[in-house]
This record gives sequence, structure tokens and C-alpha cells, in this order.
Amino acid sequence: MILLIGVLLATGQVYSASMVYVQYVQVRQKSLHGELGSIIRPMRKSMRGPTGVDERQEALEAFLDDHYENGVRYVGFRSPRDRQYYEAGERDIAPFFYDMLEARDFSPTAAEMRFQKGRVFAYAPGLSHIFQNNTFNAEFSAVKQRGTGKFRTGQLDKTIYEELTRPDSVPIASMSKAEIERILSYYPPIQVVEMEPKATLAMRNRTLAILAVGILGALVTLLGAIYIWWLIGKKQRAEREAEEKRMLATLGKMSAVISHELRNPLAGAKGQIELLEMMLYEDKPLQKAQQAKDELERLEELSNTLLSFVNSRRIAPASYKCAQMVDDLKSLARDKRLEVDTSQMPAEWRYDAITLVRAVDNLVSNALSFTPEDGKVYLKLWKEDERLHISVRDEGPGFPAEMDDMFEPFVTTRIKGTGLGMAIAAEVVRAHGGEITAQNHPDGGAFIQLWVPA
Repeated sequence: MILLIGVLLATGQVYSASMVYVQYVQVRQKSLHGELGSIIRPMRKSMRGPTGVDERQEALEAFLDDHYENGVRYVGFRSPRDRQYYEAGERDIAPFFYDMLEARDFSPTAAEMRFQKGRVFAYAPGLSHIFQNNTFNAEFSAVKQRGTGKFRTGQLDKTIYEELTRPDSVPIASMSKAEIERILSYYPPIQVVEMEPKATLAMRNRTLAILAVGILGALVTLLGAIYIWWLIGKKQRAEREAEEKRMLATLGKMSAVISHELRNPLAGAKGQIELLEMMLYEDKPLQKAQQAKDELERLEELSNTLLSFVNSRRIAPASYKCAQMVDDLKSLARDKRLEVDTSQMPAEWRYDAITLVRAVDNLVSNALSFTPEDGKVYLKLWKEDERLHISVRDEGPGFPAEMDDMFEPFVTTRIKGTGLGMAIAAEVVRAHGGEITAQNHPDGGAFIQLWVPA
């Protein structure tokens, strides 16, 4: 639920910020047209008074200076009367008028408003309307001729008009520059404006800031939900671990009490059975007595194992020779199938001799019990990264796939096993500040590795 709420909140934030950006995109063209229109009209008005070439050039430069703070960076003006092209400022994205005339290309791509590099430009009037699809637009011309008062008096030359308005009109690519110049002389002055649309750019920056804040807020919300979910999971895991530790502590106390209370009765029972064996002479009663004695010894072993599990974290480390550990393990195992590799073993190490030897012996005993008579168990000790590494590998069937944690108490696959051998080993290694892992070896068999820090 926490993750779902986080995803929903993050989605809502991104959606709201995206809608603001979509609205900006929808109104951007109108905003750009408005800013350009506010410059084009005053520029045309400022060019009506001056008549000479120098006066018009000065008037255009003065207009640019007056409107530079408003974002105007380049202006161009071509009067139909003298066909002179005046320009002021630095042109960056606007195509040069005479380049279009030379190429006879007044297509929308070349002559209509574009917004790039933080600038926008526009031609007035729209040349792509006069030369629609790069063919003279007779329909547009007829409309403008009926409204001659809006532009200037005069009509197209009758011969040119009839030639250009017939059904198979000649494309402007086939016209001469003089013919195109004559057509343009009947239209309003050509004005070019290139500017940095400050109002539109400010609106864009605010919109992008809102979008960025929305996305960032969504990301923070989502990460916060994931973090809270992780904290709750961590708390639950900690509670489970604490409960398991309480159970193990209770189990340890119970085991210690039971083992202590059983030790004396078991010793007495074993002694009585040994006396009974001395009084029996028939095979069958002796066999029954031996079975009872074996079961008592198994109970005694279980009692000692439980005590070992309880005391597995009580260690008193000191410096010992590693060779002595190897000799103790060989003596406890007493099996020719055990092969020990000490080629990289350090001379001494700091550890608790009783518990660590017992832990490794449990691992070796398990390995030997699962290894066939013609198999081997490999024990290796070596130093690496200031750690004493110990590995035990057998040639048995390996760990079953359904065993999730081989180091949990009372987890075993042996019929008469207690399931405490590997648990004791894990507790001893952790008490030394080390780690232990168990897995199946690629070449077969079980593979257990542990390390103890210096």
C-alpha cells in the first residue's frame, strides 16, 4: 500500500507538471506572433518618414537601438519604391532576402516564422502566401487587389497578371528575378525581424522549472515511499530476528538445564548397565543390555551437543599454532579419507582453540558421514586478506535444493542427526567476528568455507 500510494502521488505530480508544459506549447506560437507583431508595426511606421537611402538606414539602426532591450537583434526592410534592402543588427537564423530571391525559394521552410537557438524570426508579409507552393498565388493576389487601399494603389501589369493567373501557371523557379521584383512591388514593404522573445522565453523557463520541480518531487516521493517500505521491512526483519534470538536464548537455557540434569542420571544408568553386563552370561540378554547402553550414550552425546551449542559464543581467543589445530582435527577424525592442505597456512593465529576446533570438527564429521568409502574429504587452511580461511569439501551428494539455510538449528538430513553441528560451527565463527558460507561445489559434493579475522 505504501508503494502504491507513492506511485500514485508521483504520477499525479508528473501529470500536473506535464499539463503546465503542454499548455505552454499550445500558447507559444500565439505568444511569439504577439511579440513579433509588437515590433513589425512600429518598424514600418518609423520607415515612412525618411526618404533618402542614408536617412532610412539611420532610421532603421535607431529603431534597433530603441528596441534592443526588448530582445530585437536584427531588422531588415525592403521598400517596393526603391527596391533597396536595409538591415541592422546581427542576423543568426533568418534567411537573407536576396538569397531567397536568387534561389527563387519562398517556401514555408525558408520564409515562415521559426523558433530556434533562443531566437525567432518572421517575414512580413508572409511570402509563402504570395508564392504558394513556389507558384504565384492568383487567389491571394485578387484579394489584395480588391483591398488596394490597405497597401498601395496600382495593379499588376495586365500581361504578367494574365500569364501568372492562367490554370497552368508558371512556377517562380521559371520566372526571372525582374518578374518577381515587379510582383513584389505591388505588395507592402518586406519587413524582417529577428529577436529574442523575452516574454516567451521567460514563460518557457518558468514552465520548464515547474516541470523539473514536478519530476523531482515525484522522484523524491517515490524514493521516500520506497525508503519507508524498506524501513518497515527492516523493522519487521529485526523483530523476527529478535524473536528468533529470544527463542534461541530460551532454548539455550532449557538445553543447559536439561543437559546438566541429565548428566548424572545418565552416568548412573550407564554404570548400572555395565554392572549388569558383568552379571549376564547369555547372548540375548547381553545384546539387550548393549542396546540400552548405546541409547544412553546417544543421549549423553546429545546432551553434550546441546551444551556445546549453548556455549558456542563463549570464546577466549589467544595465539595458537595452526599446526596444533590440524593435528587435533586429524586425531578427532581418524579417517584416511581426510586430506589436509596446509601449504599456505600461517604459523600462528588468534582464536579460541576449544570452540573453533570443535566447529571445524563438526564440519569434517558431517563431510565424512556423507562421503562414500572410496571418496575424499578435502580440508584446506590458508591466509588471505589478513584472514584465516578454512574450507571443507566432500564428495557426497551435496546439499538438497530445498534446504534454505543449512546453519539453522535442528536442520538436518541425517536420520540420527541432531541438526546442531553446522549451527554450532556458524555460531562459533560469528563469535570470532568471521563469516561462514555453504554451497554445492561445481565438481560435486558440499563445499563449506569460513574465515576468521586477525
